[in-house]
Amino acid sequence: MRETARGRDKELCVNTTGDFDGDLVLLTDNNILVNKAENLPALVCAQNKAQAVIPTEDDFIKSNIASFGNEIGTITNRVTSMYALRAMYPKESDEYKILSYRIQCGQLLQQDCIDKAKGIVSKPMPKSWYNRHDSDKDMVHLVADKKPYFMKYIYPDLSKKYKAYIDNTNKMAMSRFGLSIDELQQLDLDGEELVFLSKYSRYMPVNTSDCIMNKICRRFEEEFDRYFSRHKSEFSFDYKLLKSDAEYTPRQYAAIKQLYDRYNQRLVDYSIVSGGDDLESMAMMNRRFQMDCAEACPDRDALCNIILDICYSKSSTKRFAWSMCATDIIHNLLRRNDYIISFLTLDDNGIIKYGGNRFKVEEKRIEVVV
Repeated sequence: MRETARGRDKELCVNTTGDFDGDLVLLTDNNILVNKAENLPALVCAQNKAQAVIPTEDDFIKSNIASFGNEIGTITNRVTSMYALRAMYPKESDEYKILSYRIQCGQLLQQDCIDKAKGIVSKPMPKSWYNRHDSDKDMVHLVADKKPYFMKYIYPDLSKKYKAYIDNTNKMAMSRFGLSIDELQQLDLDGEELVFLSKYSRYMPVNTSDCIMNKICRRFEEEFDRYFSRHKSEFSFDYKLLKSDAEYTPRQYAAIKQLYDRYNQRLVDYSIVSGGDDLESMAMMNRRFQMDCAEACPDRDALCNIILDICYSKSSTKRFAWSMCATDIIHNLLRRNDYIISFLTLDDNGIIKYGGNRFKVEEKRIEVVV
């Protein structure tokens, strides 16, 4: 389906899903996209051709084996990293031209990977393009060894690594200068602070350049931040849904509140000393506080209500509630719904569509052993 709206370069917007995993064919007359589109020369890659044969079962087996360990995704990510790196240099610079050449070569390398199933042997991407240990010193600044910032939303491990880096460097900045990274970046600095910020940028696990995808990603982040700031009051959660009808005394509340304050202080100390990675020590600490809470309020239903009132009645961390009485909270939710849960199951006739499949809603009564 295609229709010209205003001449050869202006086309009506048509969205067509290529297949169920979300590939998209897009035609548009959107001025922003049309005006920013670059008319680049088409790349014609010189490729080897496989010998034409009438395939046998052995040929299919060989083709499948040749496809194992396919690096199409890896090459694509490396080329995407080159785009992010190229955005750091002006278009007329030698660096920009070198990275543009490598990006163009990436298309040939991608096609060669696709043709690997045909038995065609291709050259790999030079390691010096993506591994700084294989690069000459005068070219190390052109090594695309960092994924772009936006990819932290694609790869959970990268997101975790990025978050840990930001948290750790912020702690170091607060410890040494009494300022966060953001606050340091707002100042006109020299000396030790400037060296610190330089190292902060150098060892950043992602490329934060102003490449197009990073700019789009940040724009989305800004919009979401503004939206949630404007509508925060509309999303108030009624935590009383997590509670039971049990009652408690002011003395019990005061005792648990003391434990809650002590628990939060221990969390801070624990994070500074171990970095939050010692899960066994964390589990032992939780068990000790669970015993202290049970001693202060032996009635589990009342204890759960106290903790929920402490954690949810004001803006504070909810970690204490889910570490101390997660089972009781789940039990309260089940009891409120007569122990019936709803869930989705695959069904060719289901009315819910997702990921190319259909689902229906089923219900099941949960048997709870108290």
